Amino acid sequence: MVFSLFLIGFIALSSQIVILRELLIVFYGNEITLGIILGGWLVTGAFGSFIAGRFIKRIKDELFFYNLLQVILSVYLVFVFYLIRKIPQVLGISVGEITSEIPVIFTSFLLVLPINGVLGALFSVGTQIYKYQGKDYIPIGYVYILESIGAFLGGIVTSFVFLPLFDSLKILTILSALNIIATVFLSQRKVFKVVSVLVLFSFFYIFPNSDFINKSLIESIYPEYELVFFKNSYFQSIMVLKREEGVSLFTDGIYNFTYPDPFPHEMLCHVSMVQSFSPKRVLLIGGGLSEIVKEILKYPVEELVYLEIDPVIVNEVRRFFPVSEDKRFKIVISDARYYLKKTEKKFDVVILQLPPPHTLLLNRFYTFEFFSLIKKHLNENGILSFSFPSQPNYLSSELKLFFLSIKKTLLKVFPEVLITPGDTAYFIASKNKGVLIKDWRVMMERIRERKVKTIYFREYYLFGIFSPFRFKILEESLSEFKGRIRINKDFNPISFYYNSILWATQFQYELFRDFLKKLDFRKILVAFILFLLIFLHPCFFKKEAYSYRILAVISSTGFAEISFQIITLLSFQILYGKIFWKMGLIFTSFMFGLIFGSILITYLEKRREPGYSLFLITQIFIVIYPLVLLLFLKFFEKGFYGYAILPLLPFIPGFIGGFQFPLSVALYYKRKKKKRAEVAGIFYSADLIGSFLGSFVLSLIIIPVCGIYPAIFFVFILNLAGLFLLLTKPSGN
Repeated sequence: MVFSLFLIGFIALSSQIVILRELLIVFYGNEITLGIILGGWLVTGAFGSFIAGRFIKRIKDELFFYNLLQVILSVYLVFVFYLIRKIPQVLGISVGEITSEIPVIFTSFLLVLPINGVLGALFSVGTQIYKYQGKDYIPIGYVYILESIGAFLGGIVTSFVFLPLFDSLKILTILSALNIIATVFLSQRKVFKVVSVLVLFSFFYIFPNSDFINKSLIESIYPEYELVFFKNSYFQSIMVLKREEGVSLFTDGIYNFTYPDPFPHEMLCHVSMVQSFSPKRVLLIGGGLSEIVKEILKYPVEELVYLEIDPVIVNEVRRFFPVSEDKRFKIVISDARYYLKKTEKKFDVVILQLPPPHTLLLNRFYTFEFFSLIKKHLNENGILSFSFPSQPNYLSSELKLFFLSIKKTLLKVFPEVLITPGDTAYFIASKNKGVLIKDWRVMMERIRERKVKTIYFREYYLFGIFSPFRFKILEESLSEFKGRIRINKDFNPISFYYNSILWATQFQYELFRDFLKKLDFRKILVAFILFLLIFLHPCFFKKEAYSYRILAVISSTGFAEISFQIITLLSFQILYGKIFWKMGLIFTSFMFGLIFGSILITYLEKRREPGYSLFLITQIFIVIYPLVLLLFLKFFEKGFYGYAILPLLPFIPGFIGGFQFPLSVALYYKRKKKKRAEVAGIFYSADLIGSFLGSFVLSLIIIPVCGIYPAIFFVFILNLAGLFLLLTKPSGN
């Protein structure tokens, strides 16, 4: 029984990491998606735990029911991989297409319900089956500890063993096999043993054929393409698809580029290079396997440095693309921010060949902080350039808002900024004034002087898109916008939010689009105050509401703890851009703290009855932690050891939460004499519902609109309200 309870946590965190990675790939790696999926994971766990706890009295054979849940979980863990791979086909998502949040919400909830709903039910039923001689509420704490230890080891093994060695289908098959083995040893009925053995044998077929199964599923979704490469690296999911003579690269589901496709690369290269008086040293961030390298090397440059964070792209994917062997071309495997902070080199032209800020990972390359870093590494009259998809004749209000946020951010750093008209908008910024040109005749004159041969960057094309009339129309259109424009910053990623609104216009969910457009800080603040008034209602009516106070604080702690994890995840993504790799370590760090907190309070409960004052003390620490986190982030923003320390910070809230949960159960159990499984179900679901609200509200609303630091403020006030709720308990009770 102990091994089975341990497996609940092990499977929960391990499958969570794997499924999160897979869903991030399907839904283009957006960090909002991360919060939505986590929310679905938590609320379905709450549902399973609560339902099992409520109906435990009607279950005659608890062990039989527990074994049945184990078998269902084992089968579905493998089947869910098939369902995830089929999502694009079911929703009609084309390869590389970005999806709205609405299908993400419904799809993720439905997919994870059978997994975490069953895991939540196993927790409640497991507390009832677990044998213990002594205080009746203590087994809940023991089961909580066993689950936490399992989750901690699941995170360690998945992050450092499973992910480097196996693909997602193999990992899910291993988890299913472990659960089936536990069922065989735990079950007392032959029928379960026979079924379990049959299921186990089926896994022996799946495991060695996982590569073939994965390739077949992807090609069945996109029948017009051939999958030639697929791998989950430490940093991202990488996929190379072939169609006729064209080979396309996708990372985290986002389209990067196709070879051969000279037009976009030729345009970005020459629009950028002709702006420089003498482009000798060029820095290329992203797209180094595309044709832009060939175009840049047509100029008499002395050095072209290409930055690529992922060694898999350089070492394995490059064989599908003709990589230049020119000695002037240097590939550096490094994050762009890290490289620029360490190098003393300066460049004449810096080109970002990256997608728009659909994600926080991409947004970190379009912020005030990154532009400031680029400026320090530009020579006199140096140029920065990048491009976004645009509309040639009419700019929607959403597109204007997005463009203007980027332009305002650039102007905060660079004295001169140019945006070009056409299907693609080229953003060009210069270190000094009087450098940029928009006259296509001067552009072509410089091309001829440098003896650069082009196919598309020619008079016949430039005459149309770069005409003075088109520039005038674009400038007038942008100047007509009357709304407030905010600067895009690392910890206030407003351009990421504006880009989300822009993409929402591409879908049929008008209510969701309008909801996003109308959000602002003041409206969120008013909604938050109204929520606090409801949350604190016993204080105003002088009601004892003992059970409510305990459960409300547990829910607020769940809200806070998932918020701390999400803030840690997103902060790491913003600062270092490697969340795909560190996600498991951050979750594991939290679970490690949870174990220590749970063990300590369970030990104290065995020695003496827990008191209300101890519960108050834990809430005080929950109130203090957001301030500690804020202080750490301020230091990390300045470059102080954040890469090593930040993933370990969740240990602290994990410890506090692990201490508080069994303590709250004991306080509640003394007042409400209910069956163990029912109490476990009530508290586990209260904790998870709070966590669900935290992940959903923070990821979808507060962080995109307000930023990281205001999000910490909201969590601090909520925890403070929880402390006030406990302190105002009527005397004598």
